[in-house]
Amino acid sequence: ASEAYKVVSSAAVNWNKELVMCECFGAMEDITEEAIYRESYDLFTKGVNMLIPHAVWYNANEEKVKFKPELSYRHDYYGKLLPEYNKYCAEVQSRLQNGGQVNSVAVLYPIESLQYMYSLNWEGTPQLGGPTSEKNNYLRLGQVLSRELNCDYTFLHPEVLQHDCSIKDGMVSLENSIHDQKFRVIILPGMKAMSLKTAAKLKEFVTCGGTLIAVSELPSIAVESGQSAKLQEMMLELFGTSNIGMSIRKKGHGTGMCYAMPYAQVEQVSEILQTLNLDTKIMQKVSGLQYIHKRIADTDVWYFASILGQADTEVILDGKFELTAIDPKSGEKQILPVAYNGDATMFRLQLEKEQSILVESRK
Repeated sequence: ASEAYKVVSSAAVNWNKELVMCECFGAMEDITEEAIYRESYDLFTKGVNMLIPHAVWYNANEEKVKFKPELSYRHDYYGKLLPEYNKYCAEVQSRLQNGGQVNSVAVLYPIESLQYMYSLNWEGTPQLGGPTSEKNNYLRLGQVLSRELNCDYTFLHPEVLQHDCSIKDGMVSLENSIHDQKFRVIILPGMKAMSLKTAAKLKEFVTCGGTLIAVSELPSIAVESGQSAKLQEMMLELFGTSNIGMSIRKKGHGTGMCYAMPYAQVEQVSEILQTLNLDTKIMQKVSGLQYIHKRIADTDVWYFASILGQADTEVILDGKFELTAIDPKSGEKQILPVAYNGDATMFRLQLEKEQSILVESRK
């Protein structure tokens, strides 16, 4: 299997090297043109780079179309929209299907805790799935980070953290031939269980200068038998508490920092991130503004989409770039005015509601 399977970006898994396919639009009834683009914006900014519509029927008889919409040339409404939509998809996909993703923020995938809590025969009805809890919030947390706090991230599997990452200068480096990522921040969603190996790696990260943020619940059950007390001691050492209360806890470890906060204060994550040097930083919070950052050889590509409303914000990029903006619907290009502050590049991002833009670094 490709090394790319080790990266889960926001909502999708890389199954085929750099290609992330997603079935879309199935059973969504008669959706509007605006809804089609909104769904596409969300998928593309969450890591998908090839859309497979589950909405094309090979039968001209509308009575045979059981799960609308029927996105084909035959449909009176969609048939007129598809040529322009196909051009848009080709413009975005042709850029996002190459290279690896760049993120400074990782969310630890809580698989150890999920496995600890799961039961295949919950209440005697296996079809209902296993039990969960309010603090099992990694998907909800991920959506808030992406859509409300304007922070793209990578789900990082604990085994990948243990075996495929090195730690130096306050960063976790993912040693992957496609996704050469360096995480400055690791966020822990609510989790009840964790292995000592994972906890030890997190401790090494913090003491080396990294930033660790725990939201809603700290792990108290060790995966290793009889080691829960030791895990709790490690959490106490890192965060100054073993149970997250109603207020934010902050503890320094040299140049590294640990924060623990209840889910009700998750927006404080944005304030913490503003103080750090990240690959991409949205300076004025905009609800519904999402983005993804890819690196293809010596070229960087960003795709920004404003899903819920207008966006007008300064964006700071880590590195010196000359930038070109590309409208993915029209193909129109223009040079973006930029300013430099040391090794950082700043530009103004302005988007209307339900508008997107590709930004490329020029050689």
